[in-house]
Parts: sequence; C-alpha cells; structure tokens
Amino acid sequence: SSRHTDNTGGRSVLEQFQLGSGDLMVDKVSGFHRTYRSSDELTVRDFLVSIVYNPYFEYFFLSLVLFNAVLVGVQIDYMARHLHVEPPKFFVRTEIALCFMFTLE
Repeated sequence: SSRHTDNTGGRSVLEQFQLGSGDLMVDKVSGFHRTYRSSDELTVRDFLVSIVYNPYFEYFFLSLVLFNAVLVGVQIDYMARHLHVEPPKFFVRTEIALCFMFTLE
C-alpha cells in the first residue's frame, strides 16, 4: 500500500511503500530512496539529504559559482587598473561569504 506524507502545507513530498521490515521513502522531488524503520523516523540528516538532492540546491550553487567567476574577473580588472591599492572591502567580504557557502555545500 502507499501513503502520502504531507510536510509542505499541501504538497506531498514523500511517498511511502510498505516493505515488510521497513519502509521505503521516495522523495518525489529528488527521487532519493532510503529505508526507514517507521515513517516518523526522519532525522536531521535525512532532511539535509533531501535538500541537497533538490534541483534548486544545485541551481543555487551553480549560480554562486557563476557569480564568483564574474566577481573574480571584475576584481582582476579592478586590480589591474589600480596597481598598488588594496582591494575594496566589497571584494574581500564577498570572497569570504562565497568561501563559507562553498564550504557549507
């Protein structure tokens, strides 16, 4: 039998199939499969895995990579035009933020 678990305010995210000793949870957004002892046993790790396998996660970090590439180009151009000058704090802070986001990924 199948049962829908509603965790998104009206949109079904997980579909559960009974498999004897455990349940197979299928994330309908990512297609991620994992076996659980019960449908209530979704852990923080499972939640994070469902985020990582979401296509929007990939699109978000792809856009950050593209933004970083553009930012590096702009910074190189700026530094070539302004020799012997410290880079603006915007570049430094943005690099630190992007480094943090890529490490978090």
